[in-house]
Amino acid sequence: MCMRIRKIEIQKIRGICLLEIPLDIHPNKPTFFVAPNGFGKTSIATAFNSMNRNKIKLPNEYRHNNDQTAEPLIRITDDNDTVYYANHTSNTISTEFSVFVINNQIRPKASARKFDGHFSSTPSLAIDPIVLYQTIPNRADFSYSYSDMKRNLGNSAGKLLINLTPQIKNPNFVRCFSQVRTQLKKLLQSRNSKKIESFLSEINSLTGTKQSIANSAIGTILLQSDIINTVIERFDSLFSGLTQIEKLVNAIQLRELFNNNRDNLSNIIDYYNYIFAEKEINEMLGFFNCTWKNIKAREKSSELVIEFPKANQISNGERDVLCFIGKLFEARNKLRKEKAILVIDEIFDYLDDANLIAAQYYLTKFIDQFKKSGRELFLIILTHLDPMFFNTYSFSTKNVIYLNKINRLTNKHKINNLLKDRERCKKTDKERYDRISTHYLHYSHTNIDESEYLQTLGVETELLTSESFQRTAIQELENYCSDIDFDPALVCCGLRICIEKKAYEQLSEQNQKDEFLTIHKTTDKLEYAKKKGAIVPEVYFLLSIIYNEAMHLDDQCKKLNPISYKLRNKVIHNMISEICEVDDNAP
Repeated sequence: MCMRIRKIEIQKIRGICLLEIPLDIHPNKPTFFVAPNGFGKTSIATAFNSMNRNKIKLPNEYRHNNDQTAEPLIRITDDNDTVYYANHTSNTISTEFSVFVINNQIRPKASARKFDGHFSSTPSLAIDPIVLYQTIPNRADFSYSYSDMKRNLGNSAGKLLINLTPQIKNPNFVRCFSQVRTQLKKLLQSRNSKKIESFLSEINSLTGTKQSIANSAIGTILLQSDIINTVIERFDSLFSGLTQIEKLVNAIQLRELFNNNRDNLSNIIDYYNYIFAEKEINEMLGFFNCTWKNIKAREKSSELVIEFPKANQISNGERDVLCFIGKLFEARNKLRKEKAILVIDEIFDYLDDANLIAAQYYLTKFIDQFKKSGRELFLIILTHLDPMFFNTYSFSTKNVIYLNKINRLTNKHKINNLLKDRERCKKTDKERYDRISTHYLHYSHTNIDESEYLQTLGVETELLTSESFQRTAIQELENYCSDIDFDPALVCCGLRICIEKKAYEQLSEQNQKDEFLTIHKTTDKLEYAKKKGAIVPEVYFLLSIIYNEAMHLDDQCKKLNPISYKLRNKVIHNMISEICEVDDNAP
């Protein structure tokens, strides 16, 4: 059973005094922490980034309210109510999780120069280098002789051996080899060794050509072994075209290679993993690097480092995606435990569409690596862009957590019941659908009564007639503007009615007003009013992104969380409050 993270608590770090986040984070699935700019998302990233193996080591400038006595704390609670914590003296989180944070690599830099005895500073933006390997492994190679291997395994078995000399310095071969270390070690155990010795004795008693030996009907017991088959399957490309007997003999050759290099095997694997990683990161950087700068990973002072030019020498998009790819490789090297937490701090929010798709692709591959190895990655993406509304993130599965607390009333007067039924009503009773749209959900001064229909949906008295519906929606809009708890769907209804009413009242001729009321869409109504001389601010159109969103709800009302999130944005709140000064004679 996979672990789930149920709660994260952070105290006394940067702008956070106390933050408790109830959640349900599944491993190997992106989880988005959504909050507006200024909420404290970077403080969350700082909290995770400040942990070392033993404690939280927080720079003084990141202490809450610059209080040097404030003691930082992070707590993580799993689904078994086990609590892991880190503070200024200890860290139990690191015993269970590897933790890594990907954030912005840009920092301000000042260069000082002396002119005529005076110093002058020139400000610039620098991009921190990314250290992929802090220590480059020493070269280490397999000890292998093809002729010795043929001699040791016997004459007939030797005829079937692949010469591994070209393979043993291939990073892909070494990586495959490292992935079956456990199986190769088991093949050296006494019981398996006896079976292998018996098979070698049987095959070496055969005479004839290589082809006749390769097609002989022996080795049945070993070919039924899960251990042997795991090794064979892992080297499927190397063994392509071989008979089962040939594959079996060469699996035994790999066992001998393992046995002959046991003392140095970790060094060999570390070295070739490094060679593989260096090649892989440089190929990827080359793929993304459209700059005139030759940005690649290079060895420098016993480290493997990606260095960047000054920030003004490459575009923001190129810089961000190259930094992200580099940090993802650094994360892969450092997230070594069976459970890992990866926090991405708003990096995705500023990528263009093409680079965003590419970055998500490589992050998906990163998650797949954890899945395939049976490990658990808890991926947290901090963002101010709502994944439920923007097409920014295209992961097929994702979990969205809204961090800013939203004071709202849900389904007030059972408004959601009406909005959820609209699609069905449109298909089965178009005439009623049009009456509800025209007189309830758009501005109208004609009072109609759909009580019988609405009561079957459970809608309450305050919304039964079009007049009472519009009056109640406008009142809810007043509640929202006055920072009183609000129902997001009803606020959207009130906002649309208010905007349409303001445009309607600017029309001077009755035939224009009558025409306005017959137009179906709010944006079309506003365009019509503009053509007839009404002053229609651009903000009326901008807010359509919000007020139109709630008019059709699904059964789970999934739109309401992102709508509430947008309504709680300070700028949007001010926009709505300024333009929607509700009249006393509102419907």
